[in-house]
This record gives sequence, structure tokens and C-alpha cells, in this order.
Amino acid sequence: MDMHGTRRIVGGALLAILAVLALTACGGAAEQSGDQPPAGQASGTFPVTITHALGEATIPAAPTRIVALSYEQDLLSQIGITTVGHNENAVTPGRPYPWEEGKVDFAGSEVVVEPSQEVNLEKIAALQPDLILATNLSTIDKFYPQLSQIAPTVVYQKGWNKDTWQDNAALIGKAVGKEADVARVVQGVEKKISDTAAAIPGLQGKTYATAYYYERGTFVVPTDSTTTMPQVYAALGLRIDPEIAANVKNRSLSAEQIGLLDVDYLSLSFANADLRSQLFADPLFANLDVVKQQRFFESDEAGGVAENYPTVLNIPWTIDRQLDVLKKVGAATG
Repeated sequence: MDMHGTRRIVGGALLAILAVLALTACGGAAEQSGDQPPAGQASGTFPVTITHALGEATIPAAPTRIVALSYEQDLLSQIGITTVGHNENAVTPGRPYPWEEGKVDFAGSEVVVEPSQEVNLEKIAALQPDLILATNLSTIDKFYPQLSQIAPTVVYQKGWNKDTWQDNAALIGKAVGKEADVARVVQGVEKKISDTAAAIPGLQGKTYATAYYYERGTFVVPTDSTTTMPQVYAALGLRIDPEIAANVKNRSLSAEQIGLLDVDYLSLSFANADLRSQLFADPLFANLDVVKQQRFFESDEAGGVAENYPTVLNIPWTIDRQLDVLKKVGAATG
């Protein structure tokens, strides 16, 4: 079952919700000292050429009109850069995501990517960008040929949802000529992750699963430990339950396999309220130890987006929301 596109993102970042879990915090704006350039001013050397999964992008000069197709605005905001185009909020269109409130300036930026991940090529062309960032856009294969004709376009290096959030950040930093500033922001977030792991040593080696209940009797449960969120979980000490890795095929878990969700930590989300009510009324689910002992976290749709598209802003936001449950999991024995 391929939850790419519509199920994963459309209508509230569907599959985004699937990887729900721990992250980190503290993504503040980069400090400036000495003879560093003012916020927003590039310090790198141009032209710069970036090789990525779909080709090569040469950026002739420090970009000033940047289109962010996949949440790059979060990082850019922390190094003093605003965009002229950005992706739509998949949960509450027209508004910033909760982690962006008061931190990302959208005043001069237009929506150019819909929640379905459809890219408005005409609108982007009209904005006359000098850089297009698509480091975590699931549909970039479809749009890259046209986008790269509009402006230098930088995408992921390994594959969608394969590069770490740090790799994506470094790529963005290189493209805008602010690698040192980006590195400082990343270090702040990494410190939050490591501080959280150190504060909850009991998480080390504990198992987890993320489950998105999207239709009656069927969950989406990721099993690939190399994707973005499992890499973050690993930094906290958690690991995908080996039974899930061995028995869940194509990320699809049926009602008959519900016992596999009885892990140390369960991150749970739903397509709608009716499905939530139905699941908690099911004795097979309600009697799982992870449910009875309340070692699960229920994510909303915004949380699901954050889990599937981790950034320097939403990683701290996510971990703060889930901290109480993570502490409970870390303290659990047996």
C-alpha cells in the first residue's frame, strides 16, 4: 500500500501523521557575533553548485527570492531569511503551523504548494525566484523538470524521507550561503535531543511503533529504520520493534495483527474522530498493555505533519508535547 501523496499528506497530512513521535527542541535563531554578516545576508562564496538526487543546481549569486516547497521556511526563518513562496498548511489552510506562530514571517510569501503536494508552476514562475528549495517534497519527481527551468532547484540527496533533517539543513545552508549559521541552529536542536535522551536514560533500547489508523481495520505502520523520523527516535534511544519490522508488509497492519502494537511506546493518530471511537471501543486494542498503561501518545494532524517533515522548529515543538509520555515510557520496567 503506497501512502505517498494523497493518504500521506492530503487532507491534513495523512501519512505525515503516521510517524508520530519524539523529537527535540531549541531551534532558536543563529547567534551573531564578531564580523558575521547581518541576519539574512549570505556569507558563502558564489557561484555554488549543488549535486542532488535529480541532477545539479548552480546558484550564481546569493539568492534573494526563495521559494520553499517543503517546509524550508522553518530553517530559513532562523537565519534571517524570508521566502516569496511556500507550501500550504495542510491542516488549517491560510495559517502558520503551530510551531511557526510568531517565528516565520509569511507576510510577503505566497502559497505555491497545495496540501495534495501539487505544485503551482505558473504561480512560481510569476514570482521570479532565484532559488527553489524542495528538500522534502514527495512529488518533486513530477515537477522537477519544469521547476529547474524556472530557477536553480535543490532537492534531497538520497531520496524522499531518506535524508536526515540535519542533511537537509546543511543542503539549505549551502544553497543560501549561510552554512555556519545553519550549523549553529542544527547544533542547538541536536543538543535538545541529546539532553532529552540523557534526562530519560530509560528510553535506551525501548521499542516503539507509530500507527496511523486511516480506515476501519487497517493501520499504516512504518517499518523502515532509515527514514527520517526513525533516525530521530534512534537518537532518543528508541528502536522499531523487531516483530513489527518482521511482520508488517508494505506498512499495512490489519486488525488481526493488532497485538503487534503492544510495544513500549506507541505513537497513534487517526483519520477522523469516528475511527478513534471505534478503535478504543475494540477490546483487542483496549486490552493491550501499552493502552492500559497509557504508554501511548495521540497526535493531532499538525503533529503528524511535524513527524513526517521534521524541521528545526517542529522538532522542539514535538518533543515538548510528548515529553510526559516519554518520561513514563522511560520509567516503565518489565
